[in-house]
Amino acid sequence: MRFPSGPRATELFSIFPIFYIPLVFLIAAHDQFELPKITFLTLTALGMALFSLKKIHSEGPTPLSIAWMVFLATQVAASLPMTSLSWRTSLLGDYENFNGLATLTVISVLFLFYGRSLTPSLFEKLVFFNGLTALLSSLYALAQHFGWDLVAWNPGSVNPSREFAGLGNPNFLSAYLAMSIPLYLGWCSKERGEFPRSNEWQLLSWSAMAIGLLLLFISGPHLAGRPDLNWSGPVLFLLRAVGLALLAVNLSSILRRKSPGVLAGGFLLILLGLFCTGSRGGFLAALVGVGLWSFLTFRDPQMRLRGRAKMTSLGPFVLGPLVLGGAWLLFAVGHGFLARLAQSLGGIHQSLADSRLPIWGPAWRMALEHPWTGVGLDCFKIAFPAYSGTDFNRTDGLFVSSRMAHDLWLQLASTTGFPGVLSYLAVLAAWAWMGIGRLRSGDPEEKRWVTAGLACGAAYQVQALFSFDVAALDLLWVLSLALVQNRHRQAQPPVSPGPLSAWALAERAFLILFLAVGLYFPVTRFCADLDFARGTAASQALTRLPEDTERSTALAYSDYEIARMKKAVALCPLETKYRLYLGLAYEQRSQIDPSLRQGHLILALGQYRETLRMSPFNSYYYNNLGRVQTSLEAFDPSASEEAEKAYGRCCELDPSNPLFRLNWASALRKLGKEKEAQEQEDRSFGLDPSFTAKFQAQRALDLYRQGKHPEAFDLLKATVEKAPQCPESWYCLGALKLSDGRKKEALGYLLKAKALDPTPDKNPTIQGLDQLIDQAR
Repeated sequence: MRFPSGPRATELFSIFPIFYIPLVFLIAAHDQFELPKITFLTLTALGMALFSLKKIHSEGPTPLSIAWMVFLATQVAASLPMTSLSWRTSLLGDYENFNGLATLTVISVLFLFYGRSLTPSLFEKLVFFNGLTALLSSLYALAQHFGWDLVAWNPGSVNPSREFAGLGNPNFLSAYLAMSIPLYLGWCSKERGEFPRSNEWQLLSWSAMAIGLLLLFISGPHLAGRPDLNWSGPVLFLLRAVGLALLAVNLSSILRRKSPGVLAGGFLLILLGLFCTGSRGGFLAALVGVGLWSFLTFRDPQMRLRGRAKMTSLGPFVLGPLVLGGAWLLFAVGHGFLARLAQSLGGIHQSLADSRLPIWGPAWRMALEHPWTGVGLDCFKIAFPAYSGTDFNRTDGLFVSSRMAHDLWLQLASTTGFPGVLSYLAVLAAWAWMGIGRLRSGDPEEKRWVTAGLACGAAYQVQALFSFDVAALDLLWVLSLALVQNRHRQAQPPVSPGPLSAWALAERAFLILFLAVGLYFPVTRFCADLDFARGTAASQALTRLPEDTERSTALAYSDYEIARMKKAVALCPLETKYRLYLGLAYEQRSQIDPSLRQGHLILALGQYRETLRMSPFNSYYYNNLGRVQTSLEAFDPSASEEAEKAYGRCCELDPSNPLFRLNWASALRKLGKEKEAQEQEDRSFGLDPSFTAKFQAQRALDLYRQGKHPEAFDLLKATVEKAPQCPESWYCLGALKLSDGRKKEALGYLLKAKALDPTPDKNPTIQGLDQLIDQAR
C-alpha cells in the first residue's frame, strides 16, 4: 500500500482533524478529553508541516500573517524564564488547559498549512465534515440528555447535569456548535448537484443509519449492563464501532443529496444539541454567528432569491409541521435552559456576580500589575490566588483556583500583558479587513464561503468573552483565519518563481524546527498521562480499602502507585503535576508503612521542593511543603521552623485562604509565637468565620481526645465569641460538656446550635444534635 501524496494527502491531512478532533476522547487517560485531542492534533500537524515545506514559494507576507507573527512573538516573550511565573507551565500549558507555547505552535502550523492549501472545493469538503461532526455531537448530546450514554464516565471529570458529548464540558460543546452553525448554513446554501444514486439507494442509506442507531442503542450501558446479556468488552466495542460507522457513513450519504427537508432537520438537530448544553455564552455566540451570516448573505439579491426558493421547495405542508415540530422539540429539550436564560436576562448583574465577576476582577488587577508580559502564558491558575479575594471563595470554594480568566481579552492581558492584547487585536483587524475585501470583490462562490468563515469567527469571539480555548474551537477559528488568508493570497498577482524571500525562509525554518522537536511532547506527555491515570486509580483504590485489609495488599497498591508516578515523571519531566503527585504518593505511603515513615516523608519532601523549583509561585505547593515538614517534626525538631516558613510563604501567595492562615498559626504556636499565631487566627476569622469556626471546633475535639480538656474548652469558648453564628462550634462545646457530665451547661450550648440550624440532619457536621439534646435533658 502506497502512502498518499500530493492533493490526496493534503485532503486527508486537512479533513482528518476537522472530523475527528471534536469526537476523540480516551477514558484510559487521566485527562480524558483535551490531552487526547491535542495529541492527535499535534501528530496531524507534523504531517501538515512536512507537506507545507513543498508549498512555500517566494510570496511575501500578508497583513494577517504579519499580525499573527507579532502575536506569536508576544506569547513567546511571556513564556521566558525571566517573564513567566513558571516557564515550564508556559511551555507545556497548565494541566487540563494545555494552552501553552507548544499548543500555540501547533495552531500556527495549522494556520500556515490551511492558509496555503485551501481551495474552494477543499474548503467545501471541510465544511461538510465539520457539519457531519456537529450532527454526530448533537446526537450524542441528545442521547446523554435522555440518559443513554455509551460511556460510564468518571463523575469527577465531567458535568453530570449538562450534556457535553465528546468535548468534556457543556460550554465547549455549545461553543463548537455555535461556530459550526454558520458553516453548516453556508454549505446548505450551495446549489445542490446531481446525484446518480436512485431512491432505492437513499432508502438503503436511511435503513443502514437506523441500524447503526439501533446498534448504539443496544450497546449502551442501560441494556449492555443487564445480567442476562453479559456482553464482553470486545463484543461491546464491535457493536459500537459498527454502529458508529454505519451512522456516520450513511448520514454523510444522506446529507450530500441536500434534500431541503434533511438540511432543515440537520439544522434543527444542531440547535437541539446547543439547547441541551444549557450554555448561555454558546447561545449568544450562535445568535451573533447566525445574525452576521444572515446579514452578509441576504444583502446579496441573488442569495436572497436562492434562499426564498429553498424555503418554497419545502412546501407549506412540510414547512409548517417542521417549524411547529421543531419549536416543540426545542422547548421540550431546552425548557430548563430557556428558564435559566430568562432568569439570567432578568438579573444579569447577579448572574455575572455569581459566576464571572469574581474571576474578571482579579484578572484585571493581575493585568495592571504585570502590564508588559503578564504573569506568563497559561500561568493564570498559579497567580490567581494572590488576587482572588473572598468573593471567589464564596462562589467556588476555598480550595479552588480558577484555571482561566473566562474571557479571552482578560486572559491575554493577565498572562501575556497588554502587548498580547494589542497583537491579537491586530490579528482581528487584519482578518476582518481582508475578509471584507473579498466580500466586495470576490465571485459569488467565494463570497458565500468567506461569509460563512467570518460568521464562524464572530461566533468564536463572542463565546470567548465568557469561556476559553480548547482544541476543537481553535481548529475552527484557525480555519476561518486561513480561509481569508488563502483567498487574499489568491487574489494577488502571481509571483514569478525565484529564490525564497526572507519571509518564506522564516516560514520554512519554523516548520523544520517544529518537525525536529514536535514529536517529543505529544507522544511522551500522552504516555505519561496514561501512567498518571493508573497511579491515580491505585491511590483512590488504596483509600477505599476496608480497614481489615492485609498490610501486604495495601503496600502492593502503594508500590504500584509510586511506580506509575515515577514513570510519568520520567516520561515528562517538565510537567510539575506528575512530580507533585509522586510526592503525594510517598506521603500516602508514609501513613501505611510506619517502619519507614521518616524515609518516605523525606522522599515526599524532595518532590515538593522540586515542584517549587519548577513553579516557585504556587501557594498550594508551599502548603504541601509545610504539611510534610510538620509531619517530620517527630523526627527532626528543626522541621518546625521550616514548616512555619512554608506556611508563611503560602499565605503571602494566597492571602484570602483561611485554612492556610490557620496552618500558619499552628506552626507559629509550636515555636512559641503566641501573639503572631493569634493574629493569624483573627485574620482567618475575618476571611471566613464559618470555616474557621468549624476548623477550630475540630481542633478542639482533637485536643480533648488527647486529654487536654482545659485547652479544648478554652479554644471553643474563644471560637464562639468570635463566630457566634456558627452552629458547629456550639455543637462541639455542648457535646464535650456532655462528655464531662455537665448536662445543664451542655443543654444550653446544644439548644443554641439548634436555634442556629433547625435542620441538623441536613448538616453532616452536626448530625445527631437532637439525640444529644435528649441526653442532656
